[in-house]
Amino acid sequence: MQRHVHFREDVDDDGEVVELHPLLQWDMAAITWLVQQKEERPWLRRLVHSTTSCRRTQDISLLIWFVFITMIPEFGFPYFWMCIGNLLAVVILQYLARNPRPIDLYNPLWQSQDRRCVDEDTGGFPCVDCHMAVVVFLPAILHTQSVVVQLMFMAIVLYIALCKLLLATRFISQILGSWLMGFTGILIGNHGHVVVKSYKLTRGYNIAAIVALVVLAMLVLGMWIENNDSSLMGIPKRDFMEVFTNILNSDAPNPATPGPAQVHQLP
Repeated sequence: MQRHVHFREDVDDDGEVVELHPLLQWDMAAITWLVQQKEERPWLRRLVHSTTSCRRTQDISLLIWFVFITMIPEFGFPYFWMCIGNLLAVVILQYLARNPRPIDLYNPLWQSQDRRCVDEDTGGFPCVDCHMAVVVFLPAILHTQSVVVQLMFMAIVLYIALCKLLLATRFISQILGSWLMGFTGILIGNHGHVVVKSYKLTRGYNIAAIVALVVLAMLVLGMWIENNDSSLMGIPKRDFMEVFTNILNSDAPNPATPGPAQVHQLP
């Protein structure tokens, strides 16, 4: 079946010539130019590759969740549920959309990238990191009175997006669309908070919902392990399983080795 994306210079695995829509041709040309600028500037290449990784725990996007955790005491449960709700929604949407990325459409872009910096399991739109950067940072930017903090948070949001472009893992249109979705997610989250607040639920409902969220996370983690996925939370499966197995084995008691029977002879 013929693909709906088109790029004249690309040939897919079956030898089919693929041509892009004019708008995507401009988008692809912009990404190709940005990648070329990165490759021509060693300092920029080192900067991007040192702050990005296919492992989520070693990527610049980890700053999003550090800020999220530090802002929870300031904004409370409404902020917590708004961010968690947006995260679940954007992950599901990305899984359902299965939108291609620049490196998925143009093989030279894929060959020019460092594999250690590119997550092979993600889709192009919506971009989870760009969406959540807006959801997490925008309330903090509007809340703080410090211009320095505001500029720092804005720089992080822009840098995360720039890394996606320089690694050819997102189109410019995908970045802009994800930012717009993040802003929309904030509006929906605030409206949802007003609706839920009208029911005057007790604190126990929040605790019960958090427990249910933890159980859901454990179920998803168990399904990932059972399905033998290549990576878990950005951690290679082999490393994850090795650590997980060591934790389980460390709690198991070591069986005592029976010694030779001693025979006591009467004098």
